[in-house]
Amino acid sequence: MNASRACPSSARLILLAAARAALVVAVASGAAMQAGCKSSRTNLKGDVQADLKRALEHAARGESLRKAEKYADAAEAYKQSIASKSDLGAVWVNYGVCLMEVGDFMPARDAFLKAADLLPADPTPFENLGTLYHLRGYDDKAIEYYKLSLEKDANWQPSLRGAVLAAKNLRIADEGCKDRLDRAIMLEKDAKFLSMMQTERFRIEAALKARDKK
Repeated sequence: MNASRACPSSARLILLAAARAALVVAVASGAAMQAGCKSSRTNLKGDVQADLKRALEHAARGESLRKAEKYADAAEAYKQSIASKSDLGAVWVNYGVCLMEVGDFMPARDAFLKAADLLPADPTPFENLGTLYHLRGYDDKAIEYYKLSLEKDANWQPSLRGAVLAAKNLRIADEGCKDRLDRAIMLEKDAKFLSMMQTERFRIEAALKARDKK
């Protein structure tokens, strides 16, 4: 793995199993909000379930195409899933990843932002936004989104890696960087990333000591 990239492979995977778990909640929540006579509720529930079934079918096809690295076709399948049911955060994540793979960066950004709204406790959407900006060379924006991701899970390794790399590229040295770096080193098992992180620790510690002497 190239240590100059923020582990882009991690941005390419959110399991459909997790999506299915989220969908059950979405269906239950939608059904609970409905009012009217029993037959109306039954018909509406049937419509919701039919929409969900179509969405899952398109999402499953998108997942197969994504795994085959047919990203344009996968993006179209995820788009069809969203057209059937637009509140499935995991589908928006996968849609954004495939758009990013084919170079549609602004639509990918919008997809990840939508996913972040739908998955408020999940660090993945903001991680992917950080990765998108990092790979485009905007590390100042990347580190903002990696920090947002880490607010959801302080030990989310892909975002720790990304934040360390962005800070390295920007030559940032502060206590926040040091804290993220210390946690990243404790979690890291990849030798290339670990070597880079240890070098970064020397840089940041030296910069902080020099700042304290002023």
